[in-house]
Amino acid sequence: MTILFQGTKNRSQTDLELEVENMGAHLNAYTSREQTVYYAKVFSKDIPKAVDILADIIQNSLLGEAEIERERGVILREMQEVDTQLEEVVFDHLHATAYQGTPLGRTILGPTHVK
Repeated sequence: MTILFQGTKNRSQTDLELEVENMGAHLNAYTSREQTVYYAKVFSKDIPKAVDILADIIQNSLLGEAEIERERGVILREMQEVDTQLEEVVFDHLHATAYQGTPLGRTILGPTHVK
């Protein structure tokens, strides 16, 4: 679960989960080199409610220090997994070379140390 699904100023994590579950919906997110996407799979009648929930998540998420540190650990473990996948490593080096000095040259997960 993404860090932004941990609750907002308007909805606790439990409230958020129950609201989504009661609609029969599914929230998810993914990140690529060029975008981060948050989306909801819902019935067409629930689109306005889903948009409200997504807007709340994006604009009002509560980002506590403990959650950020927990997510940092998750990302560091993901980085270790990616480092064992030759195809991913080669792709990262290709982008680093092709897009030197630009954000597209960075990995999706970011650096292990912040400067």
